[in-house]
Amino acid sequence: MFSGSVAWHWDSCWRCACSPERTGQTAHGTTVAHFFDKLKRVGREGIIHPMPVNKPLPLDFDELLAAEYDYIAQTASQAHEDRARVSSFYLIAVGSLLAAMFGTQLFDPGFYSKTVNLMFSGLFILLTLLATSTILQLARLRAAWYESALAMNQLKDFMVSQNEKLAKAFRWTANTLPPRYKTASVSYYQAVEVALIGGLMFGAAVLFLQQAFFRIGPLNWILSALSGLLIIYFQLSIYKRSLS
Repeated sequence: MFSGSVAWHWDSCWRCACSPERTGQTAHGTTVAHFFDKLKRVGREGIIHPMPVNKPLPLDFDELLAAEYDYIAQTASQAHEDRARVSSFYLIAVGSLLAAMFGTQLFDPGFYSKTVNLMFSGLFILLTLLATSTILQLARLRAAWYESALAMNQLKDFMVSQNEKLAKAFRWTANTLPPRYKTASVSYYQAVEVALIGGLMFGAAVLFLQQAFFRIGPLNWILSALSGLLIIYFQLSIYKRSLS
């Protein structure tokens, strides 16, 4: 409500100050007029401070690379730990079932009725399927470790590109990285271990299934053994195909 009177008062003061009678020197009239013109504009518009421009904060590349390297190392370590847990879980499951079976009247000929044979056959088939699932998990964990190693080597290559002296500090590089599918590795040995037990479980399942309907003879044992070997080959093929 006071904006009109304030502007009129300021304008009146400016005219009075810029008049030759007030200045006394016409030679400096232009300079004085220019000064008071700026003063008048500031008085009318107010003092406006410019808003600071938000500039992106500078990135600390050392900390960023260190955090990325630490995360990659954790993922690789986690893959190793999970691989040990997966294989141990399967061994415990098989050992628990066998202990429960030997705790029953396993060697009693009258114990094996048709229903019991079918039940044992189903349980061993279930353990065979669990072995196949374990093989797939071992392959996936091997692939996860391989991806972590690739990411770590890519980070090393970037560091070497920034400082060539670091090339002598890294022994493990992308050129020395082992293949994803490698028979001479702990992961493959664990897969072979699980496949052997899975083949044994399937052979036992076939044997119990035959015992439920036929009299067991040498031919039945051979058929069960061949079935077990076929499952071993099938599971190792799945492991290789998953990593190829």
